[in-house]
Formats: sequence, structure tokens, C-alpha cells
Amino acid sequence: MADFLAEMMGDPTEAPSTRWKLHVDGASNQMFGGAGIILESPTGVVYEQSIKFEFSVSNNQVEYKALLGGLVLAKEVGATRLEACSDSQVATSQINGAHQARDSLLQKYMEKVKELAAQFEEVSVQHVLRERNMRADLLSKLASTKPGAGNRSLIQGLAKEPTVTLHIMRVRPSWMDLITEFLESGKLPDDEKTAKALRRETAKYAIIQGQLFKKGLSQPLLKCLHLNQTEYVLKEVHEGCYGHHIGGKALARKLIRADYYWSSMMKDSKDFVRKCVRCQENANFHRAPAAELSLLTSSRPFSQWGVDLLGPFPVITRFGIPEAVISNNGTQFTDKRFVEFLAGLGIKQKFSSVEHPQTNGQVEAANKVILLGLKKQLDKKMVYGLTNSPQLSGLTERPSNCPRGKPLFD
Repeated sequence: MADFLAEMMGDPTEAPSTRWKLHVDGASNQMFGGAGIILESPTGVVYEQSIKFEFSVSNNQVEYKALLGGLVLAKEVGATRLEACSDSQVATSQINGAHQARDSLLQKYMEKVKELAAQFEEVSVQHVLRERNMRADLLSKLASTKPGAGNRSLIQGLAKEPTVTLHIMRVRPSWMDLITEFLESGKLPDDEKTAKALRRETAKYAIIQGQLFKKGLSQPLLKCLHLNQTEYVLKEVHEGCYGHHIGGKALARKLIRADYYWSSMMKDSKDFVRKCVRCQENANFHRAPAAELSLLTSSRPFSQWGVDLLGPFPVITRFGIPEAVISNNGTQFTDKRFVEFLAGLGIKQKFSSVEHPQTNGQVEAANKVILLGLKKQLDKKMVYGLTNSPQLSGLTERPSNCPRGKPLFD
């Protein structure tokens, strides 16, 4: 292979502003698999490689193997900037982070791909249609030919064992062990009292396809987690895509709604929130005794609104035109254009008393909760921009009893 590459490459020097193009594809059956690789240099020199796998491999695994082989070939010929194309939507979306790799072996393959990609200056992986990847698809099917025969300009390789394997390790004892052993084999502890309690507890559980689930009267089956899996689930639910840094008890209830369960989930949820840095930085420390809010009474739902500056939100287009709007005496609410806007819709405008700001207390409390949630999701620079935004000036007005030298959000 070294002689072939030296003959085909010529000068291996690569212009820093150019990219190599890589097309890969994989094919598999019950007995073996194959990978087709096409690598094109910036000068137009094309390298073609076909690899045969003499072991059973799944469709998704062989796509990863083809990409790994392409990265190895690109590294050998001296490529530094690479544009890889594959017609496997599963592999490309997992590598780019659009989808999560749930299979443990595919996770290992993805880690190996990212490890090899880190050795290049730049690597991009994109999905292409099968029609644009026909040559690589043909090479993957040619992997069944005997190495060394046929087209001499084609690099042919042979792999007799997998490059990535999954090692099964024995985990530490879990709270599920006694329940699982009783449900599978009827084994009970020697202590009679413990055995009686276990027999009563196992009535709440069921094993389905080797996985332990907790049953409930008015809820779906909850997947039981080992203690080494709980940290990831807690982090995703608390601060992931759909998390908003809720409290410990609310986090435990949200985990149940997400169909997860383990015996110490309430305690673990509270401990996780207690250790969350953003939750502690933006904690709501009470400096004044709690007081009852003044309720807004109305004859029908949404007939009277209490407002404060936060938004804009499309409240009128969603709930209809109210009969009255109650706000504080901020300039944004006493502005002539806002008054004319309300008058044009036939909405009565009312102001809370300066001496009795609790009249609009419900709105102020709601805005406080929304702003606190936003601060937990953003970093410090974005919070500074949020608190200095003219659109949110009503939320960030400095109280008269707050010194100028003291930060508004401690």
C-alpha cells in the first residue's frame, strides 16, 4: 500500500485552503460485511479502497466501520481538512449530535470516529442521497472479492476481527438485585421478616424482556434504573433541552412523568439540585417576611388583566380583548401611544396605587419567576445583556432602597 500511495500521490503537500472529499458506504449480510471508500484529493487524484469484514456485522456498524476506514486512509495520505459524505442517516445524525446513540456498541464506534477526527485540522460529516454515493456503494459490494485479485488500481483490505468491541463489566450491587432474583428464580433472603417484606414489595414490579419495571395504578410502567445511570438522567431532565432548573421535589416528579424510577430518587433529586451551581447562584433568598398577595377579582376569565413589562407576548391574539388592564405607573404604561392603543380597543386602563403596590403583586411575582428561570438557563454574559435590555427595563428598574453601588441581581 505504501508503494501504491507514493506512486499515486506525488507531492503530498496540501494547500491549506483546500479540502479532501471522502465518500464511504457499507454493506452487510448474515456472514460478513464490506466497506467502500473513495478519497479525492484537491488536485483530483482519486483513491479507491474496498475492505472485507470476515465476521458478522450490522448495517449501522458497517457504516461506522466504513467511515473509520476512510479516516485512516485520509490520515495515511496526509490530508488535514476533510469533507466526509455518507448515505447513512443514522451514523451522520449521531456523529453530528442531531440524534442520540442508544446502542452501547454504536456509542463506542462514535467515540472512535470522534477520536480519529480530532487528529485532523477540520472534519465535517454530512448525509448525502444514495444516488450521489453509488460508486462507494458498489465498492462495498465488491468487498466479497478475494483480496489481491481483480482491479490492481483498487486498494483491497481484509479485517478478520472487529476494531471496536463491547466489554461487559460486572456492576456494583444494586437495589434491584433482590427484586430481580425473586421475580426470575423465586430466591428469598434467609431472614423471614426480610423475605416477607420482599415478597410484598415485588408485587409492584414486573420484568419485561429482561428489564425491570415498576407498576402503578394510574401511571404507565416506569423503567427502573441502576445507580450508575441516574446521574445522566438527572442532568438531562434538570438542565437539558427541556429542563429549566426546577427544585428537588419537582425534579423527582418530572422523572416519574418521564417514566423513570429508582428507590432513592427523591433524595438524589434534592442532592443534585443542591449541588447545581446555577441554581445556587440564582437562588431566591427571602429578605422580607412573606405577605399575602392582593388577588385580582373579575366577573369572567381574562376580563381584567394585571400587566408588567416582560415580553412581548401575544396575549391579546391568544386570549382576546380584555375589559380592563391594571399596571403600575411606569412610563411605558402611561405613554400616549399605549393609552391610545387601549382606547382604540375599548380597554379600560387602571393603575395601582403608588402607596399600595401589592395591588399588582400577582403579576410582579409571575415576572419574578419567569426572569429567575431565564437567568438559570443563561450564562453571566447573557444575563448582563438581559438585565440591561431596554425591552426588559421594567423588570430591571432599580428599587429606591437599593444602593447604586450594589448589583441589582445578587
